[in-house]
Amino acid sequence: MLGYIHIPKHLKKILINNENEKILHITDTTRSTFYGIKKLIKDIKPTYIIHTGDLVDDIKLELSPRSEFIYEKYVLEILKIMLDENVKKIYIALGNHDRKNIIDKHINNNLKEEDKKRIVLIEDIKDLEIQNIKCTLSHYPHRIKEQNTDFNFFGHSLELKSKIEDEKIYLNGLENINIIFLKERNIIKLQYPYGTDDNRTKKGKIGL
Repeated sequence: MLGYIHIPKHLKKILINNENEKILHITDTTRSTFYGIKKLIKDIKPTYIIHTGDLVDDIKLELSPRSEFIYEKYVLEILKIMLDENVKKIYIALGNHDRKNIIDKHINNNLKEEDKKRIVLIEDIKDLEIQNIKCTLSHYPHRIKEQNTDFNFFGHSLELKSKIEDEKIYLNGLENINIIFLKERNIIKLQYPYGTDDNRTKKGKIGL
């Protein structure tokens, strides 16, 4: 199925029937992933969503600024998908193919007051604490290298891959969808829908 995110059988009980609070980390999402992400959010009911930028990554605004009108339409769609009723907070670290002015316009004009308060936009890099977990969020791996905490979330390129080093956890959302259980601090990784990387790169280079 187009855009389907497969949850292996042995993980379904852990993810779908587990009501423990969790973070969902995604990045560089293309329009082809929207269906799968919407269903995943409905199924696993994350408490927090971290999106590390390029909300509509198959529209390369940095390379094609004239595509802003298409981006404007679809960025509202992904915002509404993330604004599921079970999600307390959405943190968005803006990418090089995002436009803050367009996102701000949607937040101010097209969202309910209670939904506006759930979205936090990060323009470069930010340290924050989610239920006693110290996190650093940025779209850019090189910024994470410069400033990091216990959990580090990013996307954009494979310059820095997911790893654990010096008791710090680095999660590159390009490689996998990351789900973190807040109490246990367990991490579960899922694959993006088939063909996502091709849609991200248009057969080119990740992070263009």
